[in-house]
Amino acid sequence: MKTKKEPKKNLPLIVLKYHCRPSEVKDENRPPSGVACYFCRAKNIVDISGGFRDKKGKEQVYCEKCATKMYKEELGFRTYKAAYAHRRRLFDVGYLFNEIITDEYMKMRGFTKVDDVFEKFGALNEISKNLWNYLFSKEEKNELKRLKNKRR
Repeated sequence: MKTKKEPKKNLPLIVLKYHCRPSEVKDENRPPSGVACYFCRAKNIVDISGGFRDKKGKEQVYCEKCATKMYKEELGFRTYKAAYAHRRRLFDVGYLFNEIITDEYMKMRGFTKVDDVFEKFGALNEISKNLWNYLFSKEEKNELKRLKNKRR
């Protein structure tokens, strides 16, 4: 007897304090990227999602929309919105961890604004990324990704 597959539920987006997606930046002065998506051929893509080498060895990139469509098909999501929410969560949980580390650093140093740590932000990102990868296995990261409520 075949059992019906349980539908995957949409996960709410994690609201981040310091990180933002390139597509969320409203900058009319930003020059065109000059990069086109390999799959949909959209020009000047801002959200570059991934890349690969084609058969000729040339580096190619693809946009967030195409990556989400592939993710949807690979994992069997019914809607683009559900696939986007789960795919976003893959990245946003790590960004949230980074923001927690940044907040703790600011608290330890007595800083009140992120501008106070701007010069150290790159180093903090690197430290938190390494800590994230050291502390959590792939399975643990996936479990954190599935949590519904993320609070600081």
